[in-house]
Order: sequence, then structure tokens, then C-alpha cells
Amino acid sequence: MGDWLKWALVSVVQFVIGKRFYVAAARALRNGSTNMDVLVALGTSASYFYSVCALLYGAVTGFWSPTYFETSAMLITFVLLGKYLECLAKGKTSDAIKKLIELAPATALLLVKDKGGKVIGEREIDALLIQPGDVLKVLPGTKVPADGMVVWGSSYVNESMVTGEAIPVSKEIINLVETAQMSKAPIQKFADFVASIFVPTVVALALLTLLGWYTAGAFGAYPEEWLPENGNHFVFALMFSISVVVIACPCALGLATPTAVMVATGVGANNGVLIKGGDALERAQKIKYVIFDKTGTLTQGKATVTTVKVFTGMDRGEFLKLVASAEASSEHPLAKAIVEYARHFHFFDEPSVADDAPNKSKDTTISGWLFDASEFSALPGRGIQCFIDGKLILVGNRKLMTESGINIPTHVENFVVELEESAKTGIIVAYEGNLLGVLGVADPLKREAAIVIEGLRKMGVIPVMVTGDNCRTAQAVAKEASIFLFINY
Repeated sequence: MGDWLKWALVSVVQFVIGKRFYVAAARALRNGSTNMDVLVALGTSASYFYSVCALLYGAVTGFWSPTYFETSAMLITFVLLGKYLECLAKGKTSDAIKKLIELAPATALLLVKDKGGKVIGEREIDALLIQPGDVLKVLPGTKVPADGMVVWGSSYVNESMVTGEAIPVSKEIINLVETAQMSKAPIQKFADFVASIFVPTVVALALLTLLGWYTAGAFGAYPEEWLPENGNHFVFALMFSISVVVIACPCALGLATPTAVMVATGVGANNGVLIKGGDALERAQKIKYVIFDKTGTLTQGKATVTTVKVFTGMDRGEFLKLVASAEASSEHPLAKAIVEYARHFHFFDEPSVADDAPNKSKDTTISGWLFDASEFSALPGRGIQCFIDGKLILVGNRKLMTESGINIPTHVENFVVELEESAKTGIIVAYEGNLLGVLGVADPLKREAAIVIEGLRKMGVIPVMVTGDNCRTAQAVAKEASIFLFINY
């Protein structure tokens, strides 16, 4: 009676729970290929149907042969357990993608046009409703809701996740991570090739095993005592044949490599390392050089004003107020650092206003104490310019001053050089055609940077720093990080 109960229970496992293996095997065979599902379906079916035949034969003739229902059920259980563990690994990996998706804004500003194509207004829509061809408005400091092209206007976009120089367009990063997880490493392609010939080979070996043991038994090559009770040479040979197929079924050849790539790329994404594919992951063992971008990678990516030098008779507070008024309209990280420093100086270093600072709103502290600026213009790669009280103010680098005809005295040049040699960026300020002063802005090195560089060097990997900053600043940062080779472009 026990075998009849086993038949009933195992039938559910074989054809309900194990249905997926039959479906996948049939699909593979229709495509003219073989995979692990074919082996699972073949091995479990052989064990199941032999047991059914043995059970029915015993019921009719009274000669009861051993059955192997448990073999079929356990095999399906173990293979599905492996699939479940694989799904768990992929699920943990997909958390990285979910976190990236959460970076995308929930809404977007859609520009509404009339029939003539003229913009007549704007409407806030759900980001999921964005369609190809829509024109969206992106305000300074907000996140870009989708991939696209800039139709008009210009601004700074923080792309430090991708380039190291400035938060990325999250859709782009999500695509890169997903592409990496779906890509195949060379070793995986080899594993797929081996798997394609593995299944036919296993089937051939199983048939040879059946034929070999049956022939050996027929010629008396082994004693009759080896046969199971109520068994015969064919049943005995079939046991070994099924064993060959069963043992080969849980082969990790087609599972281990893609799971390893999936997990590795996900762990990398969680730790801020973008792995662009299985090929790159496999070749990583041969790395001789690691190239670091300076801003946001070796440094903290948070600019702070460290030095303020006024070269005229202007009061330091008035100078900072003037510069902050000009930079308040800019969304550049350096501009924000200057405005924040000036605001702190105005509200916390001046006794006359310090007592009232806690009662002021954030908007008041940002704009209420500044001069009115007009005709603001951001000059990429140089700085900014605008008019305050009808007079032109320039805030930027040497190139901006030279183009505007502002003379930089030797002592000012020496001061800027001094800042650059101490890993700071010198920002020059001119008002009414006269140079007023210089601000030194620093992006501190990350505390762990030097430790990481030293660790790489011990591994035989040569660290290299790449930056678009001036040569002196680059050299100073490289020295602080213990990097002996840097590229300035």
C-alpha cells in the first residue's frame, strides 16, 4: 500500500510542481537544442515511469520489483531549491536597480504647445506618462526625469556617478546595470557551449551504461546475488542508467556563471562601482592600472571656501556679500559653496545680525541680505558675469579675466599659484574693471583615499589620477593621495 500512496503523491510533484521542466525541455527541443531542463525531465521521467510500470507489473503478476518514486520527487525538489536560491541571489542584486529607480523623480514639467508648436504653458505630469517627443522643463537643481536631448538653455548637471565630475541621470545608470547583468562573460559563453554538448553526451553515456550492464549480466559477468529482490538484469542495468542521468541533472554548469555575473554587478552597483558587463568583470583579474577621477572620487565632491583674500581697501564682509550676490543666480557647486560661506559670515560672524539669524527663514537668509544682480550670465569653463548697481562684476578663472582685459598683478598671480599648489582652486573677482580679491575653494580628499591607493599598490596595481583641474592643483592632490602618476587634460 505504501507504493500506491507514493505514486499518488509523487504524481503531483512530477506533473504539477515539475511541469516547468517539461515545458522548458519541449521548448529547447523545438529549437533544436538541449539544456539542463531536458536532463531533469528525462531523468525524473525515467525514474517515475519505471516505478509505475514496476508497480503495475507487480499488481498483475504478483512479482513485486523495487520502485524509485522518491528519486523522482527528491530530484525535482533539489533542482527547484537550486532555482529558488538563484532567485534569491538575483533578488538581492535587483535591490541595486530598485534603489537607482527610486532616484528618478516622480513627476516632470511638460511644456504644453498649441497647434503651431508655440509653448503656451506647462503642466506637471507623472514621470511614467512621459512619451517620446515630449518637451520637458528641468529646473536648476532638480533631477532629470528621462533620457533626452537639450533643446534650449544650459545648466550644470551633477554626473559624478558616471564621470566623477559632477547625481547621474538615473535612467542611464539603470540601463547600464541591467545590460551588465544580462551580458555574457567569455567563460559563460564557453559554459553554454559545453552545456550544449553535455546533455547529448549524458544521454549517450546512460544508454551505454544500460547496454553495458545488461550485456554483462546476460553473460554472467557479475554474480546473481547483486540483483535486487524480484529483479532481473534489465532492471539492474536500468538503475545504473537512471543514476547517470540523475547525477548529471543538478549540474551547475549553466547556472553558476550567470549567477556569479548577476551578483557581482549588483554588489558593485551597491558600492558605487559600475561594471559594464561580464566581459569586463572577467578581465578585471588582469588589471595593471586603476584610473581615478579626482573630483568626487578621490575627493569628497563637496567644495568649501577655505581662503578669502581682498587686495583692495574693501571690507571683507562687503567683498563676500558682493561675490555672493553675483553667484546666487548660479547653480554651480562652487557658486553654492561661495554663497554658503558668505551667508555664514554675514549671519554668524557679524554681531549685529547674529542674534536675529535663528528667527529668519531659509529663503530670507539666502536672498534678503544680497545685492540685486541683473543680466546674469554663466560662462562655461570660465566663470560668471552680471551687473550689480549697473556695474559689471566678474567671478572666475584667469581665462575669464584675460578675455575681459583685467590685469592680474604679480602678487595676485603668486597668491593663486600658492592656492593651487596646496590643492585648492583659486577664484578671481573683478568689479568695475578692477581686480578686488581671490577666494580659495578646496574639495577635501576622502579619508579612505590614501588607504585604498596604498592597498592597490600592495596588490601590484598602479593608481593613476585623471583631472581637468589645473596642473598645480592636480599635482598637490596626487601627492596628498600618494599617487605618483596623474594625467591633466
